[in-house]
Formats: sequence, structure tokens, C-alpha cells
Amino acid sequence: MAKDTDEKKVEKLSLSARIAARGVSKKNPSPYVKNRTVFLALRPEIQGALDDGWNIKIIWDTLHEEGKVNFGYQAFRRYVNNLIL
Repeated sequence: MAKDTDEKKVEKLSLSARIAARGVSKKNPSPYVKNRTVFLALRPEIQGALDDGWNIKIIWDTLHEEGKVNFGYQAFRRYVNNLIL
């Protein structure tokens, strides 16, 4: 019975959420998978800050200082340009 419940929970998740969960749950996910997953989880916050007029560098500085992102600014900027702008 528990398996049926777990399968129903998985079905309710979006494809993107299922891909992220699958990538992170691997024994040693690649840095690309980890970083992209983190970025996608923060995308609504990042989009909101951009909409409020904050520049990419300030957003990255803040998230990096808070420990929410541990990848470099250039990678962060690439994610913003490819996935938001």
C-alpha cells in the first residue's frame, strides 16, 4: 500500500521536479546537475529580484554569502541568461 501512495506523490510532481529529485538523489551527482538544480529551485526568487531592478552580480553575491549557491558568478550568469532572460 505504501508503494501506491509513493507512486501517486511522484505523479503529482512536475517533470522538472522529478528530474531534479532524480539528479540530486544519485550517489555522486555531477556539479552541473547539482548547480542547475539549485538554480532552478531559486529561479522564482532570482526572477523576482531581477524584476525589482537588482543586477545579476548583486543577486549572486547575496545568494553566495547566504550559502544558497556555491558555484561561481560566471556559471550563475550563464544560468540567468539561458534560463531566465
